[in-house]
Amino acid sequence: MVSGETHYIFGKRYGLEFIERRGKHELKIPNSRIVQLFVNPVTYRDNRAQVLAEWYRQKVHDTIPQLLNKWQPIIGENVTDWGIKKMRTKWGSCNITQRRIWLN
Repeated sequence: MVSGETHYIFGKRYGLEFIERRGKHELKIPNSRIVQLFVNPVTYRDNRAQVLAEWYRQKVHDTIPQLLNKWQPIIGENVTDWGIKKMRTKWGSCNITQRRIWLN
């Protein structure tokens, strides 16, 4: 994880910019090209990756209800439960019996 590397957010490409500062870790998107990750000066690489992963997870969590509202009427099926979990080899899974969706 270094400044300048590329990350994708909902299919759109952004350049990553690390900014060291005191205080709470934070991620901002100031424009359509850059993602700024604010971290403490002594933050290790793994902790930076964790901040980014938690931000991604929260974004997905906030977006799923909107997507379900859009797509359930179109496909004629309703989901009773959904969740997000880390998967090594899948984007997601669907249990048709329990009507549950898990997303990576």
